[in-house]
Amino acid sequence: MKTISVSSFQGASLSGAMDKHPKAFGDLYVAMVKAGETGGVLDNVLLRLADNIEKEVELRRKVKSAMTYPVVVVLLVNVPAKVVLGVWFVLQFFTNPNEGVAWVAHVGGFAFGVLVGLLLRGFGDRTPPAPVPYPDPWSGDYRRFGGRY
Repeated sequence: MKTISVSSFQGASLSGAMDKHPKAFGDLYVAMVKAGETGGVLDNVLLRLADNIEKEVELRRKVKSAMTYPVVVVLLVNVPAKVVLGVWFVLQFFTNPNEGVAWVAHVGGFAFGVLVGLLLRGFGDRTPPAPVPYPDPWSGDYRRFGGRY
């Protein structure tokens, strides 16, 4: 901010001084200040930019507030439930190893199959196949097929 004020006092335009700091001032802000300088309504433009910044800050606060609830639900409900089920699963397996082996094998096999299916789903060509070039008898476009079917 000090370099902007020094540049302004030395006779440079405010938009030119702001343009030298692209990380602090976006292109939209610089362009609006430049338009305000050119049109002689810089005070109105700066008030609008201040309102815009206040609205952005409020929107970011609301988004952070809205995202807090799902994170809390995941951390306080989902994670402990998985830990409890995992401990129960391990205890069931080790308390009666002869009875639980078949059940563990079925559950493990199903989980492995789901995992492999999800992993393989991400690979491969996702583009649809090219259409087969056959003439549409209702389109009337027979020229590209030599005038015949």
